[in-house]
Amino acid sequence: MITDAEFSDHVTQLDAIYAGPLGRIAYAWHIDAIGLGRWTHDYTRLRDAGQSHAEAIAEVRRRIFAAVGQADPDTPAPPEPAPGGALPTLRARARWFWQDGADEPYDYREATAFMLFARFLRGEDITSRLAYWRAHGITSLRVLAMVGHPFWLGKGWDLRPSLPGYYEAWRPFMALLEAHGLYCRLSLFADRDYVAGLDTRHHARRMGETLAGCRNVIVEVANEPTMNGFRDPGELQALGHVYYTAGGWGPLALGPEHGPNGHRLTYQHAPADYLSFHAERMTSEDGWAWVRRLGEYGPALNPLGWPALSGEPINAGTRPDAPSDAEASTAIWYAYGALSRIVPERGYLPCFHFDRGLWADLPDAPAEACLAAFTAGCDDVPLHVRDRGWTNGQHSAAPFRGYAQTEDPMNDRPVRIYGRSEGADYVGLALRAPVGWRWPDLRYGVDMVKEISDRGWAAQLWKGK
Repeated sequence: MITDAEFSDHVTQLDAIYAGPLGRIAYAWHIDAIGLGRWTHDYTRLRDAGQSHAEAIAEVRRRIFAAVGQADPDTPAPPEPAPGGALPTLRARARWFWQDGADEPYDYREATAFMLFARFLRGEDITSRLAYWRAHGITSLRVLAMVGHPFWLGKGWDLRPSLPGYYEAWRPFMALLEAHGLYCRLSLFADRDYVAGLDTRHHARRMGETLAGCRNVIVEVANEPTMNGFRDPGELQALGHVYYTAGGWGPLALGPEHGPNGHRLTYQHAPADYLSFHAERMTSEDGWAWVRRLGEYGPALNPLGWPALSGEPINAGTRPDAPSDAEASTAIWYAYGALSRIVPERGYLPCFHFDRGLWADLPDAPAEACLAAFTAGCDDVPLHVRDRGWTNGQHSAAPFRGYAQTEDPMNDRPVRIYGRSEGADYVGLALRAPVGWRWPDLRYGVDMVKEISDRGWAAQLWKGK
């Protein structure tokens, strides 16, 4: 409940902002039907979501300055990176992650290592695992901060904030990853309803205090929120605010949804600044449907233009306990890597997901073959291709004159050709193409420069001559 004194203080601070740092600029920008009451509405909503008076005041202030594109003079600048080659902080901006001080987007490539912190906490030496991932082109690892479901307990994994030394271990863990050139994307909450005695606000606050200033952290509040006891996006927002208010660091997402759509755009609200989503695990079209859909559905086309991170696609290689929930085609994994630079709205940030990654083990042979193909797909398409115009294979800007795309796969042509072009400077990827496929009538010169085939179908990379 908001007291009279708190509400009065909110109004006083609001008046001070408009009378001081922003002057008439902010007032003119918000002279709509809502007027200054817009920010009072935000304040009351934040309080209703569980934020304290101070937390809500800070968030309203942040929103006001963000709305007019000005820096808040009362917000201290982030500390300078320590000497010795430390990783720069990542920022979410315009569809990508950027390292502080960089003039181009960061080539972000993630792999699943859910129980990596659990291994570190129980005293294992994880350095060989970190070295492996850096040697294979991975720049970030996805880690869970807690588990408690019988699925995990039955396999010998118990990770709860009440374990001895839990919070104290996070900073040395992050420092070890940073020393290996790795970022860490951390899910603060998983299995919330199964972790006995968990105080969610306390945990968010402690993690914020613990990770303050850690340059290599990226956060999502909860993994698959509705599967982990979160029904209201407002609760995720409130916990994100608690994390940041306590000093928490790094880009933040509220969480990826579990289910056929991979993401709920209701999660696209402050304090989040990027989207995490779980791609549809559709195995029709000879296994190509899920990767084809990455160019056609919500997360990659999110209306606010945030970075979209594909955090948990189908398992690479094999999955013994669920064979249908895995994909071993190297052609498909090559396509997944290449398309992260090509699909609409400047692509997605990719994660390499595989069954052994749940335990933070390294890939077996089938998954490692997929990893090599995924890395090659990323390597073969430069990041700057995402700045070119988007074109499907049947569009007039594409080189394939007379090519007709059908909704259902046809065995005489690719199921899709996704591309980017700037005049005749074209890069495109044909999905589920017949091996050796060519098109007889080209508007301008392009060559098929690479073909990765598996199980009778190919991913083909086409480039302008």
